Amino acid sequence: MKKTFNVLSVRLFGLAIVIAAIVFSTALLFTGCESTLPDSKDNNDNNSKDSDGSSGSSGTTFTSIENFKKWLDAKPANTAATAYSVKLNVSDLGGDSYFSLGSVGYALRSNKTKYVFLDLSGSTFTSFPNRIANNQSAFFECTSLTGVILPNSVTKINYITFSGCTSLTSVTFTATSKVTSIGPEAFFECTSLTSITIPDSVTSIDISAFSKCTSLTSITIPNSLTSIGDSAFNGCTSLTSITIGDRVTSIGEYAFKDCTSLTSVTIGNGVTRIGNYAFRDCTSLTSVTFTATSKVTSISESAFYGCTSLTSVTIPDSVTSIGNNAFNGCTSLTSITIPNSVTSIGNNAFNGCTSLTSIKIPNSVTSIGSYAFNGCTSLTSVTIGSGVTKIVDYTFNGCTSLTSVTFQCTITSDNFRIFSPFPGDLRDKYFAAGGGIGTYTRPSGSNTWMKQP
Repeated sequence: MKKTFNVLSVRLFGLAIVIAAIVFSTALLFTGCESTLPDSKDNNDNNSKDSDGSSGSSGTTFTSIENFKKWLDAKPANTAATAYSVKLNVSDLGGDSYFSLGSVGYALRSNKTKYVFLDLSGSTFTSFPNRIANNQSAFFECTSLTGVILPNSVTKINYITFSGCTSLTSVTFTATSKVTSIGPEAFFECTSLTSITIPDSVTSIDISAFSKCTSLTSITIPNSLTSIGDSAFNGCTSLTSITIGDRVTSIGEYAFKDCTSLTSVTIGNGVTRIGNYAFRDCTSLTSVTFTATSKVTSISESAFYGCTSLTSVTIPDSVTSIGNNAFNGCTSLTSITIPNSVTSIGNNAFNGCTSLTSIKIPNSVTSIGSYAFNGCTSLTSVTIGSGVTKIVDYTFNGCTSLTSVTFQCTITSDNFRIFSPFPGDLRDKYFAAGGGIGTYTRPSGSNTWMKQP
């Protein structure tokens, strides 16, 4: 009997140990699971409707990036049309590196098949983190980000902040936005962005800020803007029109180059310089309008090079120089008005303007560059003002339809170059007895010029 009792005691003791082990393991399991759940605020808000009203899944509010990432990790893949609408109320975006594991950018980049519309209007951070040395920034190459509402606490959109966000279709600034500048390549290659209204607080758009936004059809530039950086809208092939406000003083080099759908440009009276190549190869551009009080002093090198649809331009009285290649290859240009303020016309300035029929060079012009009107095959008449003292090589070479040239200037033999400045024997007739100032004509197709009485 005593032996039986001892055996029973041993068995009961062993069972107690097993039960204790099960209880302890279960407690550990629930403790581990608890750390993976969103905090009570995030969990309770999972089914709340997002205030922006965009289509897609019901909006969800988060106060920590960690919980947002855990939530997104658990979500199934979706499409841009059914993007998850998320409101993120945070004081920072969690790190300044492309590889920062706690950043909102990393949360999106690690879930590339899960599209998200992000409302940051309730956040309080003042700047977007970025590390220029390593080409890393807050939302750099977040290809699943479809839209963003920016907080009014931010004062600047930094270098490459949204660069490469190829699904981004909308960017919304709050009515009380404090953003003053849009940094270099901030929206570079955001190829789905269709329109953007820049707030009145912005004073500068930096280098390549919207370059290669190939779906951008319209952009509203506020009156507060003072400068447009180099290549700011370069390659925006869907942009159709642009109005540059009166406070803008400079348009950067290549600013609108290759905007092949751009049909009209209005340049405000604050602009003093149009940068090199600013509108080069804008092949649909038909109209360029300067205000009556324009302050533009220079149309720089290749500014309108290759604008093959441009038909006419009236250059404002403020302009003093037309740069090299300024209107080169503008094959539809039929007329251009050069004001008395212009003193120089650069090399190749109107080279290949095959529709140009007449040109009057005012008395203020003192120099005309080589090949300036080369290949203007429809040009029939030219008037050269009294200020010109030199005709250089090939100035009017290839102007095969030219039948009337009026010289209002006196040019010495040394300054009237012999290498095809005009077709035919016009140079010889100018220096012949009774030549000089006057009008010279020739029959169409003839190489022989005659001075008119």
